[in-house]
Amino acid sequence: MTSRGRPSVHIASVTNLHRLLEDAIGKPESFSSNADLVAALQSQGALAEYENAEKGIVPSSINTLKRISSKKIDGGFPAFDASRIAAKVAIADYLARAQKSNKTTKEGLRAKVEELERQLLVAHRGSWQLTKALNESIQNSRSYAESSGKPSIVERCRKDQQKLLKVFALFAQPGTERNHAN
Repeated sequence: MTSRGRPSVHIASVTNLHRLLEDAIGKPESFSSNADLVAALQSQGALAEYENAEKGIVPSSINTLKRISSKKIDGGFPAFDASRIAAKVAIADYLARAQKSNKTTKEGLRAKVEELERQLLVAHRGSWQLTKALNESIQNSRSYAESSGKPSIVERCRKDQQKLLKVFALFAQPGTERNHAN
């Protein structure tokens, strides 16, 4: 390989490595059995030396990793290293939860219930954020339509809002109040 080709290989490698870290943060269960990756996440130097030909990741020096990530990754090397740490924590948390949630014991069942309750709480928070965003968007669109001074735009906005609210109502929990903006 020529010396001109090496930098592009390392640039692609650092980009692929960052993508792998983001994937590990999002789906730690998919990476928890990868002992090489788990070991590489322990330090910056070990991660620089990590290799995965299938993912297009080649080993490099820590200086190369820092230099390229500073130029090619949003937030530079600090963001890259934060992704390394977040991936390490996500995988460790997943492994700890998996070990605790042995469903054959009373304690294992209790851990599983706690994990499911935690996941439900996260889902409720996400749902609430989406609800707030939808309501704000509806209010803003109505305001924009009214400020246009054109009755046809106001009417179209009203119809579009009704469609959105009907779709949104399909996901409302039974027995809860529905706050529809008309």
